[in-house]
Amino acid sequence: MYANRGWELENFMSNLGKRNLQIPSLLARQTKRYRKEAGLTQEVLAERCEVSNTYLSKIEAGVANPPLLVLCVLATNLNVDLQTLLGD
Repeated sequence: MYANRGWELENFMSNLGKRNLQIPSLLARQTKRYRKEAGLTQEVLAERCEVSNTYLSKIEAGVANPPLLVLCVLATNLNVDLQTLLGD
């Protein structure tokens, strides 16, 4: 019984790790998608979010790992909720 639960935990942790690796690329695609749908340039969105254009570019490239506050500001300025921005 416990051996089976150990396998379940290992499987869960493995999937969680894979999900965490996918978040930056998913956030990158979603940010770029909603920015373009809103008709905004990177420069304009960066200014509205009070981040540098370079940082926003890194988010859209999947390189930056922004903190929760930046994610909330991005979602607000893109007129989407945080869950939508993260692709859920």
